[in-house]
Amino acid sequence: MMDEVTGPDFDGSDADLTKRRRLAWLLLLCCLASAVTLMWWEPDHSEYLRSGVEADSLIRHTIDHFGVMPNNIRVQTIRIDSLLERKHWSLDIPSGFSATDWHYQLHRNLHPYGVESPARIFFPEREMLIHLIRNETTFRTIRLIPSDTPPEPDNEHQPDLPLP
Repeated sequence: MMDEVTGPDFDGSDADLTKRRRLAWLLLLCCLASAVTLMWWEPDHSEYLRSGVEADSLIRHTIDHFGVMPNNIRVQTIRIDSLLERKHWSLDIPSGFSATDWHYQLHRNLHPYGVESPARIFFPEREMLIHLIRNETTFRTIRLIPSDTPPEPDNEHQPDLPLP
């Protein structure tokens, strides 16, 4: 049986041992460089949303992909303060609709633009509220409302706007 250190390419000389040590150090150095790169590397979002209209287009694309009917979509603009307005989308979804799949697809569409999309589900209504956040600012809100739950009237904000 062959010893682990010996073999056809290893004759035990000092030159072979030096080569193996150099290779081992080089491999260790490469592993450390890879670990450091992975720990401190942040993904560069090379694409940026140039306007809210682009975000609305991506939201609309996700809505269309899942076949939500236009009469089940409402969009409102809510004034936050004198400088900031936020669009609030409400989608009435059928009972068999997967809100989780829809949210995942929306996240995949918006993530390359550096947009975060945390969600919250309210029970027992099963409503999902999704906030679209960029640069620590929520700029869109989307509420998915199951069809067996009637939407709540929102009297304190501006009236519904036509779809973009």
